[in-house]
Amino acid sequence: MNNKISNHKDSKKEKMNFVMSTIFNTAMAGFGAISSNPLSAIDSSLSVFSNIVGFSISNNLKKYVYSLAEDMVRLESEISDFKIENLRNNDFVATTVLQSIQIAVRNYQNEKHEALRNAVLNTAINQERADEKLTYLRYIDELSPLHIKILKFLENNSPDLVNIYEKNKNTVTEQYGSQDPLIEYFENQIPESKDSSHIYIRDLMNRSLLNWERMMLGHDLLNVAINGVSESGHSFLRFIESPLRI
Repeated sequence: MNNKISNHKDSKKEKMNFVMSTIFNTAMAGFGAISSNPLSAIDSSLSVFSNIVGFSISNNLKKYVYSLAEDMVRLESEISDFKIENLRNNDFVATTVLQSIQIAVRNYQNEKHEALRNAVLNTAINQERADEKLTYLRYIDELSPLHIKILKFLENNSPDLVNIYEKNKNTVTEQYGSQDPLIEYFENQIPESKDSSHIYIRDLMNRSLLNWERMMLGHDLLNVAINGVSESGHSFLRFIESPLRI
């Protein structure tokens, strides 16, 4: 029994080393961080990267990179036609990995690190629509975890907003403020957005993650209730969802 456990750990370790020597070395090649020793591939890459950009590598960032490598190994075990070795010298995947590391450096939140890992995994599975994926990667950097929470909420609850609007048309159109039933409902569901929900919604609109073709000036939440999450918004949320089985 102990031998089986030991063999399993050794196999996982070998897979992790292969990910390190394949994907991360490719990603860091531009910085001269290629390592002949797969055991040190991530550490040597991060060390060179640290010297270039002038910051010390935090344990949080190391955790991000190693978690990404582990997720890659899991992905290969769950998807029969996905092979990590096929990503060798794949410039787009390497670019995505490198950019995800750069973004992880600037952001400490676990929610963002999780979104970044999922973005890399989804890119590794499918490299189509590259420009769109790189744009979404930038959105992970620019938006806060609360932006993403709000977008997910709106994707799942827009019908509720429409129903509230239909039942309270006169109040909604005549009054905009703390007593507005739409805003009251929204901020009760997401209390962190209290008194600033319009700022987060406008940020999402400005990135075309929410539809705004039938813009009603002065009431951003009403626009969302009427128009809903955009196609890009749905695509962005799928991009940052984990493709792994829970």
